[in-house]
Amino acid sequence: MPPRPGIAELARLLAAVADPLYVVDERRRLVYVNEACGRWLNCKPEELLGRECRYAPAESTDVLNALATSLCPPPAAFAGEQITAEIVPPREDSDAGCAPRRAMFLPWRLSAPDTFVVAVWLPPSEIMERDAALRSTTAEEATKLHALTARLRREAAGRYALDRLVGVGPSMQRIRAQIGVAAACSAPLSIVGRPGTGRSRIARAVHYAQAASATKATGSAEAFPLVPLESGVLNAELLQSTIRGMIRAARSAGRPSGGTLLLADADLLPTDAQAELAGFLKLVELPLRIMTTSAVSLERHAEVGRFRADLAAWLAVMVIEVPPLASRPEDIAPLAQYFVEEQNAAGDRQIGGFASDALDRLAAYAWPGETVELAEVVRAAYARAEGPLINAADLPARLAYADDAQRYAPAPPEAIDLDQFLGDMERELLQRALAQAKGNKTTAARLLGLSRPRLYRRLVQLGLESEAIVFEEVEPTESDGESPKS
Repeated sequence: MPPRPGIAELARLLAAVADPLYVVDERRRLVYVNEACGRWLNCKPEELLGRECRYAPAESTDVLNALATSLCPPPAAFAGEQITAEIVPPREDSDAGCAPRRAMFLPWRLSAPDTFVVAVWLPPSEIMERDAALRSTTAEEATKLHALTARLRREAAGRYALDRLVGVGPSMQRIRAQIGVAAACSAPLSIVGRPGTGRSRIARAVHYAQAASATKATGSAEAFPLVPLESGVLNAELLQSTIRGMIRAARSAGRPSGGTLLLADADLLPTDAQAELAGFLKLVELPLRIMTTSAVSLERHAEVGRFRADLAAWLAVMVIEVPPLASRPEDIAPLAQYFVEEQNAAGDRQIGGFASDALDRLAAYAWPGETVELAEVVRAAYARAEGPLINAADLPARLAYADDAQRYAPAPPEAIDLDQFLGDMERELLQRALAQAKGNKTTAARLLGLSRPRLYRRLVQLGLESEAIVFEEVEPTESDGESPKS
């Protein structure tokens, strides 16, 4: 690639830097890589020059393109912001020193229109100081999500093809561990979760991990096929022909296994197809693995008579339960970042992630459509965003309505204590009667239709005995004709 005007001048200015350093132009192409950076990445600097980098997962099968992508500065740097971020290469080679490192990205303009971003490695002594100064900035938080997503994807690379299973909470950690166990055997596997939670992706992750050895041995991805079927449209004949075809294909190819049969929404499998599958399992030892997905466990369906109990028990030898997205809010931000970077990889626009107000709104939403809905929301917000980050105003309006509904939700109806309510009413009636009778208990008792002793007992029981003492009266006599005194 012929050098652009200004690159030679910039190279002379940076030649004295001994730490890893590289420069990216406004088109996100690497225009300068020093020898120290080449040694860190275990490649020749000139091999990276001219390669485009995107703020997205480094998934290219070309190692050098993947390395270049991992070096992309945060989009905020192209907007003129000085920012630090962690760089996570797509591979980790301790001998080559290719472990993640922290760098500061410096916008640099020599002369219009030449604008560059220079990545300078931070010594460990400066990292904490600069992080303390920048950790509160929105762009800095977005870069942390980017690095976290890159780490999660790199940890899973080449093992289970975990794809969207980038959560950090205990539920996703458990699921990743279960995937590893399931991939090490051929037992039937049942994946239970609401539609949109990634059930089929988990099944595929297990299948491809199990098939890795077979694929490596034959050099063909078809050595261990995956056959997905929608259970709701199956019948006994179609299921039988599919299973027999998988077995014949395996025998003719000299393979010990026919692969994996994935029955999606197995709880919708018709009765005749259930009987056919149960018959296969009783008569022969199937040389293939069967996986199922369902919204509710098949055994629970069997308990209410909606599924064969024997078949449900056989298909649920191993079970992976996927919780709803709303129950694991700690996974929403990494997933949303992943979807943003999917968009970055597909086009020329580059967005760094989400502003804090947008992340708060994503976390407050209930996500009835699970991760599928989250991906759609991110795509819509990505298209609307005009800056380097997605703000709350860029998100679909329904998230704001849901946030307001939750914030201003009506208070639950207050429980009524009947005894307390009736007691309060009686107390008020007694006080009104005494007031109307001007403290005369005999008159008050007559107004209430009670005897005087009973009135006095109720005054004591309701804590009004002090009023009874205050309003103590003398009974009237016929001789003096005077009014009773209280």
